Amino acid sequence: MNILKIVWYDFLKRDSFARACILVLVLLSTIVVYSNHNRIKNLESKSDFLFPYDAFGQVEVHILVDEGQPDEMDFTSAGSGAVVDVNGFAPTSLILTANHVCNPIPYTIIVRNEFTEINKSISVTDYYGYIREATIVYIDIDYDLCLLEVEGAWTLPLSVAKQPATIGEKVYNISAPAGFFEPGMVPLLEGYYSGDIGWTLDADSIYTIPTRRGSSGSPVMNSRGEVIGVIHSAIEGFAGAGIATTWHELDDFITDYYSLNP
Repeated sequence: MNILKIVWYDFLKRDSFARACILVLVLLSTIVVYSNHNRIKNLESKSDFLFPYDAFGQVEVHILVDEGQPDEMDFTSAGSGAVVDVNGFAPTSLILTANHVCNPIPYTIIVRNEFTEINKSISVTDYYGYIREATIVYIDIDYDLCLLEVEGAWTLPLSVAKQPATIGEKVYNISAPAGFFEPGMVPLLEGYYSGDIGWTLDADSIYTIPTRRGSSGSPVMNSRGEVIGVIHSAIEGFAGAGIATTWHELDDFITDYYSLNP
């Protein structure tokens, strides 16, 4: 108690400007502590996240190349995707994924000549095991994003978030790493948003979500189940994190699509 009296007496002896500065500092410190406490409390209150697991779809691309030679080139690749819109009375669903899932690298580097015949097909296997033929409706090579359209609807679509995540925010992911997916089962993953890299060239977001080949195209979601990014790359030698499009890129991509398709 004597210490408090000494501190208070010392405070009163100071001039009015010094007292005002001290009061402002105390007020600012109180605001910062209160703000951080509320932010942590808010994040904790969102820990009970219910995965929209049936919005998942596994995207498979099959390509057959005939160059007029005895041997044909035949290959298949697979990635992840998720429903982000459902349209019409005879509904169609929009599947968000990565462009390199829709157009895998072997397809983009094929040397074409007058004898080259390329047959490419894309299918989406929904969470319940139904296989649907898909068509590409919009892509952005720079953002590595793609929208596919399939007939039918089997889930409520995911929304794209109105704002990016904050560093340290818990995030969620539905994907088929290494193609690990069966109807009625899809890996449900979580991690944290760790910030962005590469602002001087091409920005990417980093999430501590387990990522392997096959995770490409999978949605990263906030605690409201809104998409904030799309996984496009793994980190060689470290499967504990993934690289994704930024929220700004995703927002631009979706906005551009709907401006062209009102």
